[in-house]
Formats: sequence, C-alpha cells, structure tokens
Amino acid sequence: MNPLIRLSRLPLFAVLLSFEAQAQYTTPNTGQSYGLAELVDISGGVFTVTSDTSYLQNADFTLAATDTLLITEDVIWAVAATASIDIAGSFITAPPEQLYITSATADQPHQGMRFEDSSSVYMQRTSILEGGSIKCLTGDLTLSYCTVSAQVANATTGAALELSRGKAIIDHVDFLNNEMAAISSSANIAAAPQISYCNFQYNGYANQNRPQINLGPSGTDTTRILNNVVTGDPTNTMAGGIAFSSLLGVEGHVVIDSNTVTDNRYGITVTGNTITAPITNNIITDNNTQGDPNLGGSGINLYGGGHQRVHGFRQPDHGEPVGSDLAGCRHHQLRRHGSGNLQSGWQFLLSQRQWRRDLRPVQQHAQRRAGHEQLLGLRKPDDRLHFRSRRDLRCGR
Repeated sequence: MNPLIRLSRLPLFAVLLSFEAQAQYTTPNTGQSYGLAELVDISGGVFTVTSDTSYLQNADFTLAATDTLLITEDVIWAVAATASIDIAGSFITAPPEQLYITSATADQPHQGMRFEDSSSVYMQRTSILEGGSIKCLTGDLTLSYCTVSAQVANATTGAALELSRGKAIIDHVDFLNNEMAAISSSANIAAAPQISYCNFQYNGYANQNRPQINLGPSGTDTTRILNNVVTGDPTNTMAGGIAFSSLLGVEGHVVIDSNTVTDNRYGITVTGNTITAPITNNIITDNNTQGDPNLGGSGINLYGGGHQRVHGFRQPDHGEPVGSDLAGCRHHQLRRHGSGNLQSGWQFLLSQRQWRRDLRPVQQHAQRRAGHEQLLGLRKPDDRLHFRSRRDLRCGR
C-alpha cells in the first residue's frame, strides 16, 4: 500500500502524535551509552543514516543527564538548519582521524550546541562547522585538537565558544572565521579557561567591538593564555586580539605568555580592578587595523584603578614586543587621581625602546622546562623590570 494512503487513514490524533515524535528526541536518562548508530534505531527518525560514514539529525536532540554519547568513528554528523544539540550528560568524541559536526545544507547553519551545567564534555579531533555557536554552562569541558569554524551568533550566544564557569581545557584548537569572538566568558561569573597552542584567525567578521579572545574574571583561579597565534583580518577594523576584564568586582588572575598577536584592532588589553596579569614573551605586531590611535592601535592597553598588579613585561630575545602598532602601549589611571592609583606592585613595559632583559637565556630555558605553571610572573623584586625615569612611562618612546 502507498505509505501516503496508509498515513491518511490514521486517526488525526495519531498523525499529530507521529509528527510530534519527530519534532525532537531526548535519550531515556537510564545511564546508558549510545553511539550515532544506536540513536538511529531509537530516535524515531530524528537521526537517520545517509551513508556508511554519515548521519543526519533532522530535529532537536537532547542527551539526558545520566546518559553518555560516545563517538569513536570517523563520521559526518550533519544537522538540519532548524535543529539543535543539547548535552546534559557525558559527551565523548575520540575518532581515529576526524569527526565532523556540520550543517546539513551549505550556508544554512544549524541552531548550535548547548552544554548544560550537568554535562561532562571531552572532545578530540572534532571539527564543529557552520553552526549557531556553542553555549557552555559546564566547567567540565576539554577541547583538544579540534576545529571551531563558521559559527554564527544566535539569541543566547555571543561567541563561537561561550564559557560560563569552571576551568575549561582548550588546546590545539583552530578557531577560524567565526562571526563573533572565538572564545568569551561571563562578566559576572568566574571562569578560568586554560587556552594553549591554539590558532585564532579572522574571527569577529561581524566587525563589532569584540576581540577574538574576550574573557571575564577568573575568580580565585587563574586563566592562562599560552603559546597561541591570534591573527586578525585587517578589514575587521573593530575586532581586537586578546582581552581580559573584571568590571563588576569579581577577582581576576590571568597569565598571557608566548603568544603572537598580529593584525588586530589592538593586541592585548587588561581592564578593571582586583586583577593580576603577568604578560610575558608575547610578540605583538601591526595591531593598528582601525587606523585611529585614539580608538585602537595599542600593542598593550591597560585600564583600571584600585588594586591591579600587571607585572613581568619583558622583551623576548627575538622581535619587538609591540612593533608597528600605532601606540606601543596605553595606560590609564596610573597615578593617584580620582579612583585610580598606582600600586607598588605594578610593573609596566610601556616602551619599545626603554626596556631591559630580566632573565638570561639559561634562566628562561629552566623556567620553560618547569612548565607553564611556573610562568606566573611572581618573581623576586630584583628580577622585575624597572624604568629608568618617569619619562619611560610615555607610550611609544
């Protein structure tokens, strides 16, 4: 019998129930582990097979809190433009080569991914392409050797990866051509991501006032941004490089070390009070895409009053720290006036020319071998940089 004729003979309520069953699928929440093939069998058509190595998600999918989704094959997970992925349980991807989570139709991004606060997410060798960004409410997130590309903003996200809490581990990840910031975190909730050996390229093509890495306070923990490459598109004149801020009184600690930051509106900016921020060994060049030194163009921009400590700036053995930027560094509220005051712990390198090395190559090598945990900039007073005179605080000298 023709399946359409058979469907037309069903009672109306049965037809409606059938359509409702296809509108979304949530796993049973019984502590089971599933793969994509199992979801095809139990999801009532929400997941279908399109080839030996590809699956199509036709509607919204939720992984329940006690369930696990485990993908250990090189497959393509295509998602319809109207569909979303919501993870409340354990999500593990560990393919031999690469898993692709992408839109089912080119240039029609799906509705994005959401990692609930109950979830545990561990993703390796996974490319997340053409979606509505990733909203991460859990602190239990690891992304390793992944790609996050062509993500657009939706009603609940302002970055390709939006963090809310915890100590996310993000290493060897390519963030490419995303509409908004590549990574952001909340302004009023502590999050301390560990971001290392990542490649950030051409993020922020919406050309809004958002840097590629846009992080809020860390709380008592420490955010680390280490050994990354942050390359801007000169046509995105509003997109900066790296920003760390604490504007609502939440404590903040960040280490920004050994990054290369090029062709952004600005290189690195630290804003707010109650912040410590060792900034060392970075190569910061040509961050002048806006073309107006009153608005952008600083290699390093520091703004705040109260109890900030930004110290340990020093020149690496190669390159200039802030070469070719419109202003090598900018500083605000360094002297006591208004609410701003210069604390004894502040140590600035605000000049391309007036600097001196505080560690010899042997010391540098020993410190690197000890690992990034030791790159906190908490050195003895005689190891810190000092300016020869107050004149050296002028930018660009």
